Amino acid sequence: MPALVRLWPVAALAVAAAACAEAWGDRALRRLVRRDVEALLAQSSAGRPAVVTGEMLSDLPEPVRRYLARTGVVGQPIPSLVRLRQQGRMRLDRGQPWIPVTAEQHYCVDPPGFVWAGTMRLGPVRLARARDMYLGGHGRMLVRLASLLPVRGRAVWQLPDGDLDYIDVTVTDLQYA
Repeated sequence: MPALVRLWPVAALAVAAAACAEAWGDRALRRLVRRDVEALLAQSSAGRPAVVTGEMLSDLPEPVRRYLARTGVVGQPIPSLVRLRQQGRMRLDRGQPWIPVTAEQHYCVDPPGFVWAGTMRLGPVRLARARDMYLGGHGRMLVRLASLLPVRGRAVWQLPDGDLDYIDVTVTDLQYA
């Protein structure tokens, strides 16, 4: 028993150090995502006002053209930037448990690009953080376990061809400019 009493402070210090390291890694990844989103916004053509015209719809299939006409899209501004907030769940493989995911994705229409940042949690614990992006004609993905350890090789988020059994996401907030 006295040995356990002596080990308690060491264990508490190790847990505190791990929590601080994870918080530092999370902060660094958030800064990286913020810089990527700023670069995406800087390259966008958001300042160029454009509106949907009836002529733009003329080459679309008739049901799509009718639907868009009924929604009143003609005369509306064309969004150049879109931000989505997502909640859902992912699993690493068939038969594995679902893990809650929250994410935010920024899209740029012209030129095309996006920045996606997501977090997998188990209760209050961040299991993994990821950033996926396409910017300036180049795609990059970064996945870190506990916000610290980079995952090498095949990304844990990659979906097998034609298989959507690994992801279940709902858009919870949509904003565009």
